[in-house]
Amino acid sequence: MALLPIVLRLLARFEGIPKRTDIELSLMSRYFIFQVIHSFLIVSLSSGIIAALPDLAGNLSLAPTLLARNLPLASNFFLTFIILQGLTATASGLLTLVPLIVYYVKLILLGSTPRSIFTIKYTMRNVSWGTLFPITTLLVVICRLLSCPCSPTELTAFSPRIHATLSHHKWPGVFHVLLVLPSVEVSLHMAARPATIQ
Repeated sequence: MALLPIVLRLLARFEGIPKRTDIELSLMSRYFIFQVIHSFLIVSLSSGIIAALPDLAGNLSLAPTLLARNLPLASNFFLTFIILQGLTATASGLLTLVPLIVYYVKLILLGSTPRSIFTIKYTMRNVSWGTLFPITTLLVVICRLLSCPCSPTELTAFSPRIHATLSHHKWPGVFHVLLVLPSVEVSLHMAARPATIQ
């Protein structure tokens, strides 16, 4: 999983994308979609299906109700995932051990002239936005979907504003997932509610 951003970045370069910012945008959308499918949907559905498997064997028509009842059981995994991501991101941001080692190796091996020493000491590192934003956005998606479920009227009132704002920013592939997943969540919650007599 650590090699996936490198491979996706190379594939974006092979596509012929000339600018580094466009390569990072391509990486952002593809890596985010992979993260949502791999780290959220597969874990949620597999835990929900495994917990509901004995009941599903008897009656398949109860599948939406059973999945809606059993999907929140995966919330323990997601809570520990969010805590782990927060602690490791903070620790790795403070530690920065690998850049420190690379700095001294570059200084010893490549620092032969005063200009090269100046360049090594005072050149700032680049931030890999293509790998930083998708992980943070995945945490936002998980928190949004596992917090309080919204009603379909709130979702339809809120979604057009999000869609209009985010479509303007060249990230439609990434944020369409943010608009589709809550509607799936609402439909599962609606299927799990008992029918009311009016």
